[in-house]
Parts: sequence; C-alpha cells; structure tokens
Amino acid sequence: MQLFKLTVRSIAVIIIALNVGSTSFGMVNNLPSSQAAKSGHVERQAEGLNRVISSELASVGAFPYWKHVGTVGMGSGVYLGDGFVLTSTHVGCYPFCLGDGTHYEPDYASWTVLKNSDGSRSDLALFRVHVPASSSLAKLGRIVLGASHQADSPVLLLGNGYTQSEQPMTFSINGKAFGVLGYRIEPRRNTAWGLNRASQELDQPVETGKALLTHCFTTQFDRTFFAGQAADGDSGGAAFAYNLEQHRWELVGCIIAVSQQRANVAFGNHTFLGELGAYASQIPGMPANATVGAMAADSQKAPIQAHPASITAVSTK
Repeated sequence: MQLFKLTVRSIAVIIIALNVGSTSFGMVNNLPSSQAAKSGHVERQAEGLNRVISSELASVGAFPYWKHVGTVGMGSGVYLGDGFVLTSTHVGCYPFCLGDGTHYEPDYASWTVLKNSDGSRSDLALFRVHVPASSSLAKLGRIVLGASHQADSPVLLLGNGYTQSEQPMTFSINGKAFGVLGYRIEPRRNTAWGLNRASQELDQPVETGKALLTHCFTTQFDRTFFAGQAADGDSGGAAFAYNLEQHRWELVGCIIAVSQQRANVAFGNHTFLGELGAYASQIPGMPANATVGAMAADSQKAPIQAHPASITAVSTK
C-alpha cells in the first residue's frame, strides 16, 4: 500500500479570539483519496495508524495506547492506569466503556475537577473506576504522562466520537470539483485518530461554559494528509506527543473544544487541548519536574470563548 510522505516541520499558526464549540465530539482525518477508497478506514485502526507512523515519521516508535481511549457518556475518556480516568469536565462522570464493549462503573465520590492557580475550575477532570482483576482494563498498563512537548513535534489526537462522511466537501463549478474544503460529520461513533504536524501554545485561557477556564495548546486542521480535527463526541479524548529523547509516546493533553460550530469540519479549524503539564501536581503519575504553570482565571488577556454543544444536538443536514 503506497502512503504519501509527510513533512514534519514547524507550521506557523496565528491565534486570534475565536468562538469555539466544546466538543462532546468525533475525529476527522484528511485521508488521501486513495487511502479513503482502499484502506477500510485506516483512520479507525490501530494497525493503520502504526503503518502511517512507520512509513511517514522517521525515528518515531509505534503507538501503544490505542485501547486506553474509550467512551464516557456522550464524550470520550482516557484510562491512565491504577483505576484513574481522565476526561473533560463538561463530559461528566459516567461509566467508562472500552472498545471491546466492557463497562466500568465509576466511583462518583472520586470525581475531581482540576483547578487553576487561582482556584477556578478547569475543563479537565479525573475520576476512578472499579477494575475487576480479570477485566480487560486490568490488563492495560499505565500511560506515560508528559509535562511538556515541542511545538514542532507531531501531535496525535485520539477520540471516540462522531466520524466523517465518506464524501468530502468540495468547491464545484458546473458540477466539476476544483478542491476539497473539508468534511461533513455523521452521527456514527468510532475510535479514530488524526496526526497533526505541530501545535501552538496559547497565552490566554479557553472558556468552555459554566466558568470553566483551561490552560491549552491548539492544533490546526490543515491540508497535510492524515491531519486530524476533533468533532462531536471527542471531548475527553487524548493528545499524545512523541518524546524523541526518551523514545516514547506521552500523553500531554486532553481534547476539550473545537472552533467549528456546525456538522462540518473545514481546513483551518482548531482543536483545543487542555495542557496536562499546567495541572501536573493534581494528576497521578505526572513527572515531578513538570514546569508548565497553570494560568490564573483573571489573566489580563480575554479568554477564548467556547460554546458547549451536546452530541444529540448536532445536525448532519
């Protein structure tokens, strides 16, 4: 199977005040047309992801954490290990469901919303689940957490939300397609990935409703093949970066919001990711030398406003 070459380089991104929709959302992947037709949905396969990594990204190892991402209510969640699940605060505390169909009941009393330096609430939360000794969840190891990552390193997004339509949105004149503008979202949930070439740190918090302010970084959905953008149902999903020095994938962020507000994803849209390093002291297993500081809610810069969206309210017409 021929795969298209990716160039790993820093991509300049200009961030402005955006109205963003919080994503209880699914993943959209800019597949090459040949891949979309022949791959059997490579964007929904762990094997497909690792084929792309092996072929396209030099010195980057295989991705080991596919099974750690599951469903929490109308959003997603990430199993960290030792019974802890990471999700977005606006998703809520619900049973954690793996891709094999197994469900794990939460300890509702363990629900913890991560706090900013001034005590305000973020859109990141943790809870514990009951893990039977013989269960699928008990067989999963702990995820390696990363306190920081390089802006020019690839960021892997992984969520369990709505997926894209088979047909992209195109610009046409007299029935002739001249270019792909983006993709439509369809209300079918599935675990899916997107591989972005770079990310941008934000110096202003992202607000996702109910006074939730979160220190974030962002990725941009561009025309590079296999680039990803979160969509309905991906809130609480994962953002991983590859640590070249340690030769390993690390969980560095949690999907909380997107810039699109409709059932379409266009090139140029952004995914907003809660920066785990900013909340290091509140997350079990985070490296002790974490240095990213959580911003105060009363930052002088106005927050990027997000508009919460329910997965059941998304229209695909």
